[in-house]
Amino acid sequence: ASPGTLTRAQAQPAHVAIASPATGRLPDPRGRAITIVRALVEVMAGDRPASHLARYATLDVQQVLRGLVPPTTARQRPWGRMVRSIHVAEPTPSVLEVTAVVHRGERCAAVALRLEARATAWVMTALEVG
Repeated sequence: ASPGTLTRAQAQPAHVAIASPATGRLPDPRGRAITIVRALVEVMAGDRPASHLARYATLDVQQVLRGLVPPTTARQRPWGRMVRSIHVAEPTPSVLEVTAVVHRGERCAAVALRLEARATAWVMTALEVG
């Protein structure tokens, strides 16, 4: 696999967002996908630490995310903070495939990620930015 792409076998569970104690159900899948994409863009812009996504990502995805953010991000800010579009597909009830177009300076970039239902949480098991 290319850098930034993970196979299912490589994905290791990390700390995850827990379902509502009152209902015991997973958070709304589309709402969770939008929240994660917005947070991801903020991380890539240097406005939010990558550790803020730890609860929504496997350890391997966290490593990929840290690799996308150079140490000088806070000074250079190559990423804008605008999300142009988000598309969420649900191929099965326990899998979300999310694509987004985000501003990257004067250009746009594509973001693709996979969320899988794990017990009572949606976990990012794959991430690719191009």
